[in-house]
Amino acid sequence: MEMMEKIVKIGITGVQYINDEVQSWLKRTIYGLLDEQPPLVVGVTSLAIGTDQIFAQLILERGGTLHVVIPFAGYERAFDEQKDTGSLTSSPA
Repeated sequence: MEMMEKIVKIGITGVQYINDEVQSWLKRTIYGLLDEQPPLVVGVTSLAIGTDQIFAQLILERGGTLHVVIPFAGYERAFDEQKDTGSLTSSPA
């Protein structure tokens, strides 16, 4: 019988506008928590600026995938183009 690998889904929501010190702390903390998970991680996020995008980037950097929750129709118009979406909008779906 073949063993299936465990897949973990982790969701996040957080503050949008954060300073550099808090951003650095968030990256270290989230990465540390992700390091405690099995290799197959799915990040659940709305990709809001700030905490959500930091989380999403770290999930992708460690080879995970994203499940993006769109909170309302036209959500993409809530972003200030490239400034708020960074490189995440260019990632393949």
